[in-house]
Amino acid sequence: MPYDAAASVIRTAADRAGWSPSRGAARGRGAKARGLGIAGGHWTVWAGASSAWVQVNEDGTISVVTGAINLTGTNTSFAQIAAESFGLPVSQVIAHQGDTETSPRNDGSWGSRILFAVGEAVRRASEDAKRQLAEALAEELEASPDEIEVSGGRVRAKGKSLTLAEAAERAGEYRGAIIGRGALSDLDYGVAVAVQVAEVEVDRETGQVELKRLICAQDVGFAINPMSVEGQIEGAVSQGVGYALSEEYVYDGEGRLLNDDFMDFRMPTSLDHPEFDVALIEERKDKGPYGAKGVGEPPLVPTAAAIANAVYDAIGVRLRELPMTPERIVQGMRRAS
Repeated sequence: MPYDAAASVIRTAADRAGWSPSRGAARGRGAKARGLGIAGGHWTVWAGASSAWVQVNEDGTISVVTGAINLTGTNTSFAQIAAESFGLPVSQVIAHQGDTETSPRNDGSWGSRILFAVGEAVRRASEDAKRQLAEALAEELEASPDEIEVSGGRVRAKGKSLTLAEAAERAGEYRGAIIGRGALSDLDYGVAVAVQVAEVEVDRETGQVELKRLICAQDVGFAINPMSVEGQIEGAVSQGVGYALSEEYVYDGEGRLLNDDFMDFRMPTSLDHPEFDVALIEERKDKGPYGAKGVGEPPLVPTAAAIANAVYDAIGVRLRELPMTPERIVQGMRRAS
């Protein structure tokens, strides 16, 4: 994990799990054995071509327009970014998603890049809109644009003050609509580190694995919307649980897929998950908006490895094929005996 945040992420996950460097194997005795496993990984977050428009409306609200698909609540985060820039309540910001003919350029919703890259474009567009307001009102406020402050829903300079609605209306008379533009393609990439600790209970007779605990620590840069960030982490980890324990395509000898529906392709349900313990580490070192970085895909990287390490800790047998089904676990124990 080539990033200096890795150490704090590892420590956080280990501390939450009660990990001790001197601990021995947690196998225990009897039919069921418990094990603890840790694993970590990283994900490189690229920006690509990203852009946004931010308009200051004459009723004092802000409109944000992007071409980013709102898959995981990113529109809410875009509104939060603009609200922070203007010092407004989020309720006064509306984020819109246009189509390819009516919205600014966006490279696509992939690679955990949307909040990192498009969110930064929204921040830059907000700052550009504030700059335009200051330039348009400089003469009226008898101040240079650099002396004009746009914050808290007002525009101020040298003891004079206008509401944002008044400022937008007057600026519109001078130069038309105030529409800030933010665009980028060369934003330095971000590195997201994720570390997880899994605790499992393995039935030595049946090979059944029960996941008891999953501690998920991740450097998220800055959690603009913590609830959304935690939800994305939990969703990715859930995919990792299926990858580790149950999800597999089965083919016959002639290449025909035998389990082509959800009756036979076993995805984990709520009954297969423990309560997730999610820890957000905020380093704010990358170039995303206010230090935020991509969070959706990094948690998928270490999940299967952490569970595999926990299974090994429990039964002393290293499985090297996924998913670790009960059949494979029993076969592995028989080969090792």
